[in-house]
Amino acid sequence: MKNVLITPEGIQKNLKNIKPLDAICEYIWNGFDAFATQVEIELNQNEMGLINMITISDNGCGINYDELKYKFQPFNDSKKANASQKTNHTLPHGRKGIGRLTFFAFSQTARWDTVYENEGNTYELIDQLNSGLIEVAVVRTPLPTESYQCHFLEAEPMMAVGKPEFFPDPAANSISVASLASCPLIVYRRWEPFISHCFPGTAPDYLCINDDARTSMTWAQCGAGIALVPSSMAKAGGEDLLKIPRKIRGS
Repeated sequence: MKNVLITPEGIQKNLKNIKPLDAICEYIWNGFDAFATQVEIELNQNEMGLINMITISDNGCGINYDELKYKFQPFNDSKKANASQKTNHTLPHGRKGIGRLTFFAFSQTARWDTVYENEGNTYELIDQLNSGLIEVAVVRTPLPTESYQCHFLEAEPMMAVGKPEFFPDPAANSISVASLASCPLIVYRRWEPFISHCFPGTAPDYLCINDDARTSMTWAQCGAGIALVPSSMAKAGGEDLLKIPRKIRGS
């Protein structure tokens, strides 16, 4: 992200009448416009008791890293007003789209730290890690761990998800690998080697090998076959789907 340069022409046109308190209010409203429920202001003082830094933080939705280079120019294009799907907030108060540039009214320099939620798949998140767009990602194994500092969370069981008619025993509390071998299976491509390895001596009947676990769930919801997905992903399925955990041992 390059340093932001506010030209004299830009100040004269848009920002010359901004007062320090007005500028701080703009930052507060920017937080609420980003659907924050909490905005905090911290004043730091130097040894003489004078304020030498102001920190304004919120728990809003943050700025997508792909859009950072557009967010500070031009002055008058805020997309926040288009996010009509959010509730519990009034129309954006920072309508001019220049609130993020008013720091000059009370400071010589400014720094923005932003965090946002990215719902990309593991491949996309790893690409963004490698390119430096993001610093931390929550992803699913398997993945190459050699190049990253990894902290593994608790293990998550795989589940078979599909319409009841696809299961050999719809009333079962768990399902074995062997009983799944002849079922029309829908799997995420990244997990296919791991899943195939669980079928010793038996070739699984793959109906679909796709590029996203969400696609697997969509196919299962449409009644195409049985999706093999982690339990947290299985929760996204409708109530008409059976969700049976795979047996950890035994076949």
